[in-house]
Amino acid sequence: MASPPAQPSSGNGPVIEVKFVDSAAVLGSSASGFSAAGSQELDEVNRLADLTGAITVEPLVAGISQSRVSALSDKAQDKSGKPTPDMSSWYRFLLPAGADTGTALELVRASPIVSSASMAPEAVPPPTTPDFSLSQLHLDPAPVGTDTEWARANEPRARGGGVRVVDLEYYWTASHEDLQLPASADLGGTTYQQYTAFDDEHGTAVFGIIAAKDNGFGVTGGVPQATMSGISPIEAGFGYNPSGALTFLASKVTAGDVVLIEQQTPGPGGDLVPVEWEQSSFDAIKNLSNLGVVVVETGGNGGRTLDDAAFSGRFNRSVRDSDAIIVGAGSSADHAPLFYTSRGSRIDLQGYGENVVTTGGSHDFLQGSGPGERNIRYTSDFNGTSSAGPVVVNAVAAIQSYRKAAGAGPMTADQIAAVLKQTGTPQGSPELGLIGPLPDISAALFEVDADAPVIQVDRQGNIVSLAADDGWGLGVAGIEYRLNGGAWTPYTNPVDVTGLFEFEYRASDLKGNVGEPALIQVTPRPPPPETRIRLGLMSAKKTKAGQKLKLTATLKNTGETDVFGLVVKGTVSKRFAGKPKPAKVAGLDSGDSAKRTIKVPVKRTAKAGAKMKVKVSVSADGKVLARATRIVKVVR
Repeated sequence: MASPPAQPSSGNGPVIEVKFVDSAAVLGSSASGFSAAGSQELDEVNRLADLTGAITVEPLVAGISQSRVSALSDKAQDKSGKPTPDMSSWYRFLLPAGADTGTALELVRASPIVSSASMAPEAVPPPTTPDFSLSQLHLDPAPVGTDTEWARANEPRARGGGVRVVDLEYYWTASHEDLQLPASADLGGTTYQQYTAFDDEHGTAVFGIIAAKDNGFGVTGGVPQATMSGISPIEAGFGYNPSGALTFLASKVTAGDVVLIEQQTPGPGGDLVPVEWEQSSFDAIKNLSNLGVVVVETGGNGGRTLDDAAFSGRFNRSVRDSDAIIVGAGSSADHAPLFYTSRGSRIDLQGYGENVVTTGGSHDFLQGSGPGERNIRYTSDFNGTSSAGPVVVNAVAAIQSYRKAAGAGPMTADQIAAVLKQTGTPQGSPELGLIGPLPDISAALFEVDADAPVIQVDRQGNIVSLAADDGWGLGVAGIEYRLNGGAWTPYTNPVDVTGLFEFEYRASDLKGNVGEPALIQVTPRPPPPETRIRLGLMSAKKTKAGQKLKLTATLKNTGETDVFGLVVKGTVSKRFAGKPKPAKVAGLDSGDSAKRTIKVPVKRTAKAGAKMKVKVSVSADGKVLARATRIVKVVR
């Protein structure tokens, strides 16, 4: 097993992660100087740096400004409506080599402006995998596999198109013949740099399970049309910083994208558990979740039950909930928990934890075992929660890509997890601990079906026949039609459209999806009869200031149809008069007339000799049908 990467900037000194309370508003670093909400808070920051003997104190998140980090938190909170941790409040204290970290943590935790402090996580080598018998089952139909093959063959929109999947991974072989990833697939750039010292092709294996090309050779990923990307947790000039990398990543993904966390961290007693055990990682994951990103987190290979009291409720959703989908490792034979997997009520779903055929790998090579053969390397036995995570990602990305392509929009992590739990293959041997069901992608797609049936039309002269097909959906519930914009009628037999203007039709399925109405224009619809109102306006030629001017409006319907809801409205310059009240006419039959009085209150300040222009309009349904103007002179 390879050694964890060194922390380059630390001189082998320990690092502690500290979260200042948000109200302290701590900004800056020991190099640039700090600012805070007030002098007491600022003094406390400097005091802590002195007490701990910290060589440097700097923001935990590198690569983007603290203001940008804080803005991402605000955006996540606005979008989700849920409280969102502010990652700009997280700092790291670099202590001298040999420093007493226990004392340093006690000093920091006692501070009134610190809400959390712990040792910075150390990089853990990719998990070693058990040596199980060869198998290639995870793509097979349920209950053996996830039925990925059915989804890829029967629903092209479930092949990952339009969805970005990002793996938090040490490194990967982008040039592998079955991946062929562009340089832009590395989202960490020069800030979070790939770390190759483990030299085990772990990332290549994960990438292959998800996005290996459908090219007729090698292997095929579960969602081969997904945009596959990666980011390393290793920060240049510092070292292992998964929470920083995840927050940096938040600026590069959008709602509906999927982030896979292929990392684990030592928990109580040193056993490996999900990375959100570390509070900084939990906060970073929560940020992504609240931005609408679906986070899939591997459960870790420590064999621990996360409901144990030793975990202090950190994996109890009622205590805290990152909204990540946490994945356990199940047996390829009966989907029972494998001995090394984390387990418990917080584990949402399981994936294959053994016998997964994919690109890369570190043993049980199908080909490419030589040191110069990375680009053609395949394994028959990629295992652990490392293989389980991408198997679940395939189901998540298949649902997201289908929903997006169908115009229904992406689902949240909680919604997807609920569907996959409801439709998945139950786990075996629950008495060994809970790891959730194995996803059944075809069953999940039936559950999230967003397509209305497609209607075929056969028109023979004036006889129209309709038939509907729901494709792979649950089936057609019915077809209905309407004539000339009338009421919808169930379709049972061909319809004679003789003498009609318009024939509309639509279909619904057993899932409740109703199609948009389609139209057959049988014959041109004649233009509607023109509505005509003639308006006459009478009033005195003069009016006195301070009195009310009365205008008589005479309306006559000279059109061919009756008119309803007429409104007679007058307007006049504000410097001469107040606002006149409108008058209404409930209805006016063709050829009939009606009179209404409009009263205009003339202001006392109106100057004698001024000419006041009164405009009167008649409207119905917001459309003006007639206008008239009267000019009246103001006298004393």
